[in-house]
Amino acid sequence: MENELATVDPESREVTFERPLRVVAKRYTGDLCRVSNTSKDFAVTPDHHMLVRKWNERYRRLDDRYSFVNMADIGWYSGLMASVHQAGGTESYTIPGIPGYKRASQREDLTVSMPACLRFLGIYLAEGTMIKPTGKSPNKIQIAAFKDREKTFVRAVLSELGVRACELRDRFTFENGRIYRHLEGLGLKGVHAADKFVPRFVFEQSSESIEELLRGHREGDGSLQNDAWTHHTTSPQLADDLQELAFLAGYKTGRSVRAPRVAVMRDGREVRGKRPEYSVRALKGSQSSIERNKEVSSGAYDGMVYSAEVSTFHTLVTRRNGRILISGSCTHNAPARSTMGRTPQ
Repeated sequence: MENELATVDPESREVTFERPLRVVAKRYTGDLCRVSNTSKDFAVTPDHHMLVRKWNERYRRLDDRYSFVNMADIGWYSGLMASVHQAGGTESYTIPGIPGYKRASQREDLTVSMPACLRFLGIYLAEGTMIKPTGKSPNKIQIAAFKDREKTFVRAVLSELGVRACELRDRFTFENGRIYRHLEGLGLKGVHAADKFVPRFVFEQSSESIEELLRGHREGDGSLQNDAWTHHTTSPQLADDLQELAFLAGYKTGRSVRAPRVAVMRDGREVRGKRPEYSVRALKGSQSSIERNKEVSSGAYDGMVYSAEVSTFHTLVTRRNGRILISGSCTHNAPARSTMGRTPQ
Protein backbone atom coordinates (compact mmCIF):
# COMPACT_ATOMS: atom_id res chain seq x y z
CA MET A 1 0.00 0.00 0.00
CA GLU A 2 2.96 2.37 0.51
CA ASN A 3 4.42 1.77 -2.95
CA GLU A 4 3.64 4.10 -5.84
CA LEU A 5 2.40 2.33 -8.96
CA ALA A 6 2.68 3.48 -12.55
CA THR A 7 -0.59 4.66 -14.07
CA VAL A 8 -1.12 6.23 -17.51
CA ASP A 9 -3.52 8.90 -18.75
CA PRO A 10 -5.24 7.27 -21.78
CA GLU A 11 -5.65 10.67 -23.45
CA SER A 12 -2.19 12.17 -23.12
CA ARG A 13 -0.11 8.99 -22.52
CA GLU A 14 1.42 10.80 -19.54
CA VAL A 15 2.70 8.36 -16.92
CA THR A 16 2.50 9.22 -13.22
CA PHE A 17 2.98 7.26 -10.03
CA GLU A 18 0.42 7.06 -7.24
CA ARG A 19 -0.34 4.92 -4.21
CA PRO A 20 -3.11 2.35 -4.65
CA LEU A 21 -6.47 2.62 -2.94
CA ARG A 22 -6.24 -1.09 -2.25
CA VAL A 23 -4.28 -4.18 -3.23
CA VAL A 24 -5.97 -7.49 -3.93
CA ALA A 25 -4.44 -10.98 -3.69
CA LYS A 26 -6.97 -13.79 -3.89
CA ARG A 27 -7.41 -17.33 -5.09
CA TYR A 28 -9.13 -17.76 -8.45
CA THR A 29 -10.45 -20.87 -10.16
CA GLY A 30 -11.53 -20.55 -13.77
CA ASP A 31 -10.28 -19.71 -17.24
CA LEU A 32 -7.35 -17.40 -17.93
CA CYS A 33 -6.74 -15.61 -21.21
CA ARG A 34 -3.09 -15.81 -22.15
CA VAL A 35 -0.88 -14.04 -24.67
CA SER A 36 2.80 -14.94 -25.01
CA ASN A 37 5.07 -14.00 -27.91
CA THR A 38 8.17 -11.94 -28.59
CA SER A 39 6.48 -8.63 -27.79
CA LYS A 40 3.66 -9.45 -25.34
CA ASP A 41 3.34 -11.73 -22.33
CA PHE A 42 0.35 -11.60 -19.98
CA ALA A 43 -2.29 -13.80 -18.40
CA VAL A 44 -5.57 -12.22 -17.28
CA THR A 45 -9.02 -13.24 -16.14
CA PRO A 46 -11.82 -12.86 -18.73
CA ASP A 47 -13.27 -9.88 -16.83
CA HIS A 48 -9.99 -8.01 -16.66
CA HIS A 49 -10.27 -4.49 -18.09
CA MET A 50 -8.06 -4.11 -21.16
CA LEU A 51 -7.15 -0.65 -22.44
CA VAL A 52 -7.61 -0.88 -26.21
CA ARG A 53 -8.39 0.99 -29.38
CA LYS A 54 -11.39 -0.81 -30.84
CA TRP A 55 -11.66 -1.84 -34.47
CA ASN A 56 -14.03 0.45 -36.37
CA GLU A 57 -15.57 -1.65 -39.12
CA ARG A 58 -17.21 1.33 -40.80
CA TYR A 59 -13.87 3.07 -41.42
CA ARG A 60 -11.81 -0.16 -41.48
CA ARG A 61 -9.31 1.07 -38.95
CA LEU A 62 -8.71 1.34 -35.23
CA ASP A 63 -10.42 4.10 -33.25
CA ASP A 64 -8.27 7.06 -32.31
CA ARG A 65 -9.21 6.91 -28.63
CA TYR A 66 -8.69 4.20 -26.04
CA SER A 67 -11.48 2.60 -24.02
CA PHE A 68 -11.83 -0.19 -21.46
CA VAL A 69 -13.07 -3.57 -22.66
CA ASN A 70 -13.25 -6.86 -20.76
CA MET A 71 -10.66 -9.29 -22.08
CA ALA A 72 -13.44 -11.76 -22.95
CA ASP A 73 -15.07 -9.11 -25.15
CA ILE A 74 -12.16 -7.71 -27.17
CA GLY A 75 -12.70 -7.78 -30.91
CA TRP A 76 -10.79 -9.70 -33.54
CA TYR A 77 -8.19 -6.92 -33.76
CA SER A 78 -7.41 -4.32 -31.10
CA GLY A 79 -4.77 -1.68 -30.52
CA LEU A 80 -2.74 -1.61 -27.31
CA MET A 81 -0.87 1.34 -25.85
CA ALA A 82 2.84 0.61 -26.04
CA SER A 83 4.63 3.78 -24.99
CA VAL A 84 4.27 6.73 -22.65
CA HIS A 85 5.73 10.12 -21.80
CA GLN A 86 6.99 11.37 -18.45
CA ALA A 87 7.10 15.06 -17.57
CA GLY A 88 8.82 16.79 -14.67
CA GLY A 89 12.35 16.46 -13.47
CA THR A 90 14.87 19.27 -13.20
CA GLU A 91 16.86 21.18 -15.78
CA SER A 92 20.17 21.14 -13.92
CA TYR A 93 22.21 18.90 -11.64
CA THR A 94 24.67 19.92 -8.94
CA ILE A 95 27.76 17.93 -8.04
CA PRO A 96 28.79 19.11 -4.56
CA GLY A 97 32.21 20.61 -4.02
CA ILE A 98 34.67 19.27 -1.46
CA PRO A 99 35.43 21.85 1.27
CA GLY A 100 39.13 22.08 2.03
CA TYR A 101 40.18 20.05 -1.01
CA LYS A 102 43.75 20.69 -2.15
CA ARG A 103 42.63 22.00 -5.55
CA ALA A 104 40.59 25.17 -5.28
CA SER A 105 38.60 24.27 -8.41
CA GLN A 106 37.21 21.21 -6.63
CA ARG A 107 35.96 23.08 -3.56
CA GLU A 108 33.01 24.75 -5.27
CA ASP A 109 29.79 23.10 -6.38
CA LEU A 110 29.61 22.19 -10.07
CA THR A 111 26.22 22.77 -11.71
CA VAL A 112 25.64 21.29 -15.16
CA SER A 113 22.57 20.66 -17.28
CA MET A 114 20.65 17.50 -16.43
CA PRO A 115 21.13 16.09 -19.97
CA ALA A 116 24.91 16.57 -19.67
CA CYS A 117 24.92 14.82 -16.30
CA LEU A 118 22.91 11.88 -17.64
CA ARG A 119 25.00 11.51 -20.78
CA PHE A 120 28.06 11.12 -18.55
CA LEU A 121 26.29 8.71 -16.21
CA GLY A 122 25.11 6.62 -19.17
CA ILE A 123 28.56 6.16 -20.67
CA TYR A 124 30.04 5.64 -17.21
CA LEU A 125 27.62 2.77 -16.47
CA ALA A 126 28.55 1.21 -19.80
CA GLU A 127 32.31 1.74 -19.86
CA GLY A 128 33.43 3.50 -16.69
CA THR A 129 35.50 2.40 -13.71
CA MET A 130 36.49 4.11 -10.47
CA ILE A 131 40.15 3.17 -10.09
CA LYS A 132 41.29 1.96 -6.67
CA PRO A 133 42.83 4.99 -4.90
CA THR A 134 46.59 5.34 -4.56
CA GLY A 135 48.69 8.04 -2.92
CA LYS A 136 49.38 9.59 -6.30
CA SER A 137 45.89 9.13 -7.78
CA PRO A 138 43.20 9.07 -5.07
CA ASN A 139 40.31 10.04 -7.37
CA LYS A 140 41.00 8.49 -10.76
CA ILE A 141 38.21 7.55 -13.19
CA GLN A 142 38.57 5.59 -16.41
CA ILE A 143 36.19 5.33 -19.37
CA ALA A 144 36.93 2.73 -22.03
CA ALA A 145 36.55 3.90 -25.64
CA PHE A 146 37.81 1.91 -28.62
CA LYS A 147 35.84 3.19 -31.60
CA ASP A 148 36.16 6.67 -33.08
CA ARG A 149 32.41 7.21 -32.50
CA GLU A 150 32.82 6.40 -28.79
CA LYS A 151 35.84 8.64 -28.45
CA THR A 152 34.06 11.59 -30.06
CA PHE A 153 31.13 11.12 -27.67
CA VAL A 154 33.32 10.82 -24.55
CA ARG A 155 35.33 13.92 -25.48
CA ALA A 156 32.14 15.96 -25.78
CA VAL A 157 30.69 14.63 -22.52
CA LEU A 158 33.84 15.35 -20.51
CA SER A 159 34.09 18.81 -22.06
CA GLU A 160 30.54 19.59 -20.86
CA LEU A 161 31.65 18.69 -17.33
CA GLY A 162 34.77 20.81 -17.59
CA VAL A 163 37.01 17.74 -17.30
CA ARG A 164 40.45 17.56 -18.88
CA ALA A 165 41.29 13.91 -19.52
CA CYS A 166 44.27 11.92 -20.71
CA GLU A 167 43.26 10.21 -23.96
CA LEU A 168 44.93 6.86 -24.60
CA ARG A 169 44.47 4.39 -27.44
CA ASP A 170 41.54 2.56 -25.82
CA ARG A 171 40.41 4.74 -22.91
CA PHE A 172 40.19 8.13 -21.23
CA THR A 173 41.48 8.67 -17.70
CA PHE A 174 41.11 11.70 -15.45
CA GLU A 175 41.56 12.72 -11.85
CA ASN A 176 38.59 14.55 -10.36
CA GLY A 177 37.82 14.47 -6.65
CA ARG A 178 34.44 16.14 -7.02
CA ILE A 179 33.08 13.63 -9.55
CA TYR A 180 34.80 10.66 -7.89
CA ARG A 181 33.31 11.45 -4.47
CA HIS A 182 29.88 12.02 -5.97
CA LEU A 183 29.88 8.68 -7.79
CA GLU A 184 30.92 7.14 -4.50
CA GLY A 185 27.98 8.86 -2.81
CA LEU A 186 25.64 7.36 -5.41
CA GLY A 187 26.84 3.90 -4.36
CA LEU A 188 28.82 3.19 -7.54
CA LYS A 189 32.29 2.72 -6.08
CA GLY A 190 33.48 -0.88 -6.15
CA VAL A 191 30.42 -2.05 -8.08
CA HIS A 192 31.35 -4.80 -10.53
CA ALA A 193 29.78 -5.17 -13.97
CA ALA A 194 27.27 -7.82 -12.84
CA ASP A 195 26.01 -5.60 -10.01
CA LYS A 196 25.60 -2.26 -11.80
CA PHE A 197 22.44 -0.21 -11.39
CA VAL A 198 21.03 3.21 -12.25
CA PRO A 199 20.76 5.70 -9.33
CA ARG A 200 17.15 6.38 -8.43
CA PHE A 201 17.16 10.14 -9.11
CA VAL A 202 17.32 9.35 -12.84
CA PHE A 203 13.85 7.78 -12.79
CA GLU A 204 12.30 11.07 -11.68
CA GLN A 205 13.47 12.97 -14.77
CA SER A 206 11.57 13.81 -17.94
CA SER A 207 11.46 11.48 -20.92
CA GLU A 208 13.78 13.82 -22.82
CA SER A 209 16.43 13.80 -20.09
CA ILE A 210 16.20 10.03 -19.58
CA GLU A 211 16.83 9.65 -23.31
CA GLU A 212 20.25 11.23 -22.76
CA LEU A 213 21.27 8.54 -20.25
CA LEU A 214 20.13 5.85 -22.68
CA ARG A 215 22.11 7.57 -25.41
CA GLY A 216 25.23 7.49 -23.26
CA HIS A 217 24.78 3.82 -22.42
CA ARG A 218 24.19 2.93 -26.08
CA GLU A 219 27.48 4.51 -27.04
CA GLY A 220 29.24 1.93 -24.90
CA ASP A 221 27.05 -1.17 -24.63
CA GLY A 222 24.46 -0.75 -27.37
CA SER A 223 23.79 -1.94 -30.89
CA LEU A 224 21.30 -0.90 -33.56
CA GLN A 225 19.40 -3.40 -35.71
CA ASN A 226 16.16 -2.95 -37.68
CA ASP A 227 15.56 0.49 -36.11
CA ALA A 228 15.69 -1.02 -32.59
CA TRP A 229 18.40 -0.32 -30.05
CA THR A 230 19.58 -3.15 -27.82
CA HIS A 231 21.42 -2.53 -24.55
CA HIS A 232 23.63 -5.35 -23.26
CA THR A 233 24.68 -6.02 -19.66
CA THR A 234 25.57 -8.85 -17.28
CA SER A 235 23.72 -7.09 -14.45
CA PRO A 236 20.08 -8.19 -13.97
CA GLN A 237 19.39 -5.03 -11.96
CA LEU A 238 20.82 -2.77 -14.65
CA ALA A 239 18.74 -4.60 -17.26
CA ASP A 240 15.58 -3.99 -15.22
CA ASP A 241 16.54 -0.35 -14.72
CA LEU A 242 17.32 0.24 -18.39
CA GLN A 243 14.03 -1.31 -19.47
CA GLU A 244 12.05 0.89 -17.09
CA LEU A 245 13.95 3.96 -18.24
CA ALA A 246 13.48 3.08 -21.91
CA PHE A 247 9.76 2.74 -21.25
CA LEU A 248 9.64 6.11 -19.46
CA ALA A 249 11.53 7.66 -22.38
CA GLY A 250 8.81 6.59 -24.82
CA TYR A 251 10.07 3.29 -26.22
CA LYS A 252 8.38 -0.03 -26.74
CA THR A 253 10.64 -2.38 -24.83
CA GLY A 254 11.42 -6.01 -24.15
CA ARG A 255 13.99 -7.76 -21.96
CA SER A 256 15.58 -11.16 -22.51
CA VAL A 257 18.44 -13.23 -21.13
CA ARG A 258 20.77 -15.77 -22.69
CA ALA A 259 23.24 -18.22 -21.22
CA PRO A 260 26.94 -17.33 -20.94
CA ARG A 261 28.49 -17.27 -24.38
CA VAL A 262 31.41 -19.28 -25.72
CA ALA A 263 33.75 -17.51 -28.13
CA VAL A 264 36.37 -19.27 -30.29
CA MET A 265 39.56 -17.25 -30.73
CA ARG A 266 41.65 -17.19 -33.91
CA ASP A 267 44.13 -19.60 -32.38
CA GLY A 268 41.35 -22.08 -31.62
CA ARG A 269 41.08 -21.36 -27.90
CA GLU A 270 37.62 -21.27 -26.36
CA VAL A 271 36.74 -18.38 -24.06
CA ARG A 272 33.72 -19.16 -21.91
CA GLY A 273 31.67 -16.44 -20.29
CA LYS A 274 30.83 -16.84 -16.62
CA ARG A 275 27.55 -14.91 -16.42
CA PRO A 276 24.30 -14.72 -18.38
CA GLU A 277 23.89 -11.73 -20.68
CA TYR A 278 20.78 -9.58 -20.43
CA SER A 279 19.50 -7.62 -23.39
CA VAL A 280 17.02 -4.73 -23.33
CA ARG A 281 15.41 -3.92 -26.66
CA ALA A 282 14.03 -0.42 -27.27
CA LEU A 283 12.01 0.63 -30.32
CA LYS A 284 10.38 4.01 -30.84
CA GLY A 285 6.65 3.87 -31.51
CA SER A 286 3.43 4.34 -29.61
CA GLN A 287 1.34 1.49 -31.02
CA SER A 288 0.99 -2.23 -30.58
CA SER A 289 -1.84 -4.58 -31.47
CA ILE A 290 -3.38 -7.91 -30.64
CA GLU A 291 -5.11 -10.36 -33.00
CA ARG A 292 -7.51 -12.47 -30.98
CA ASN A 293 -7.52 -15.63 -33.12
CA LYS A 294 -3.75 -15.72 -33.57
CA GLU A 295 -2.47 -14.60 -30.17
CA VAL A 296 -5.02 -15.30 -27.44
CA SER A 297 -5.41 -18.73 -25.86
CA SER A 298 -7.59 -19.80 -22.97
CA GLY A 299 -7.04 -22.43 -20.31
CA ALA A 300 -8.05 -23.54 -16.85
CA TYR A 301 -6.29 -21.99 -13.86
CA ASP A 302 -6.41 -22.57 -10.13
CA GLY A 303 -4.16 -20.24 -8.16
CA MET A 304 -3.54 -16.72 -6.93
CA VAL A 305 -4.37 -13.58 -8.89
CA TYR A 306 -3.27 -10.08 -7.99
CA SER A 307 -4.47 -6.54 -8.52
CA ALA A 308 -4.17 -2.99 -7.36
CA GLU A 309 -6.78 -0.26 -7.64
CA VAL A 310 -5.61 3.25 -8.52
CA SER A 311 -8.01 6.13 -8.56
CA THR A 312 -7.02 8.70 -11.18
CA PHE A 313 -6.89 6.93 -14.55
CA HIS A 314 -7.73 3.33 -13.56
CA THR A 315 -4.76 2.00 -15.55
CA LEU A 316 -1.69 0.05 -14.47
CA VAL A 317 1.67 -0.69 -16.02
CA THR A 318 2.75 -4.30 -15.44
CA ARG A 319 5.77 -6.32 -16.48
CA ARG A 320 5.78 -10.09 -16.97
CA ASN A 321 8.77 -12.08 -18.25
CA GLY A 322 10.41 -8.89 -19.48
CA ARG A 323 7.39 -7.61 -21.43
CA ILE A 324 5.32 -4.58 -20.47
CA LEU A 325 1.55 -4.21 -20.64
CA ILE A 326 -0.57 -1.09 -20.09
CA SER A 327 -4.06 -2.18 -19.15
CA GLY A 328 -6.95 -1.42 -16.82
CA SER A 329 -6.81 -1.31 -13.05
CA CYS A 330 -9.28 -4.07 -12.23
CA THR A 331 -10.46 -4.13 -8.65
CA HIS A 332 -11.03 -7.88 -8.53
CA ASN A 333 -8.39 -9.67 -10.57
CA ALA A 334 -4.99 -8.81 -11.92
CA PRO A 335 -3.02 -8.96 -15.17
CA ALA A 336 0.28 -10.07 -13.68
CA ARG A 337 2.12 -10.72 -10.47
CA SER A 338 4.40 -7.73 -10.94
CA THR A 339 3.37 -4.09 -11.24
CA MET A 340 5.92 -1.49 -12.22
CA GLY A 341 6.33 0.76 -9.22
CA ARG A 342 8.57 2.65 -6.88
CA THR A 343 9.32 2.08 -3.26
CA PRO A 344 9.38 5.35 -1.28
CA GLN A 345 12.94 6.49 -0.63
